[in-house]
Amino acid sequence: MIEMVRIATLQLSGCAGCHLSLLDALHMLPDLILDGTFDLRYSHMLMDEKELPDEVDLLIVEGGVLTTQEEEQLKRFAERAGKVFALGGCACYRGIGAQGNIVARDELLREYYDGDDTPSIDLPEHFEFFHGIDGIVDVDYSLGGCPPDSDELRDFVLSILNGKAPRVIQLKNICDECPRHRNSDSEEAPIDEPMMRLIDVVPDEERCLVDQGLICMGMATRAGCGAKCPKAGAPCYGCLGPLEARRVSPSDLAHYRKQLAAYREI
Repeated sequence: MIEMVRIATLQLSGCAGCHLSLLDALHMLPDLILDGTFDLRYSHMLMDEKELPDEVDLLIVEGGVLTTQEEEQLKRFAERAGKVFALGGCACYRGIGAQGNIVARDELLREYYDGDDTPSIDLPEHFEFFHGIDGIVDVDYSLGGCPPDSDELRDFVLSILNGKAPRVIQLKNICDECPRHRNSDSEEAPIDEPMMRLIDVVPDEERCLVDQGLICMGMATRAGCGAKCPKAGAPCYGCLGPLEARRVSPSDLAHYRKQLAAYREI
């Protein structure tokens, strides 16, 4: 018998896609919902609650940290949670939101506000870099994806509710799940046209997308989704994260920005 687990979800800077994937996963567990196995105490997307009312057993966090307000809210909620679950690419390893890290934050804000002064009255301060939640609070569970695969997330949540340590596939990559044929002999199967975009070509349905000149991140991305994008003819863009995710510090990001600036001058 699974004991009741008190759950809260927290939305930081993100698109809310991980929350939708979470709802899909929970709808696959109707018995647990009807039996009251978990009790949702806070979720601004699903409930009319303004603040986390009390302590919870599990805090599920979507999105990354971009402002001082988000950092303060994350710390405040984590203090009331027994375990913290980083859900999705942004919370785990910055995800798509980190694309803005290669440009200075004030430059981005000037572009967004079309050169006008950035509003600042009673608004939180923006950090120079968008980053995940690890390093700000202790993270007990993490599952990447943009958004996470609903089936994988279902099994992940079920393990947590059963008091078991959930596992993700780390020893296989997307290519291991992809049915497309790749010729390992580069001389017999040269890349047709390197650095092509999907808009420029209609891919062959059976051949590896890399062999057809498309940039596919399948080789560097952990398995778990069943290679849905390559099966549909679209290159993998790495949303499940690297095979072994590592924490990236602000100093690493600053170094990368210098490298990019030097590259642009070439």
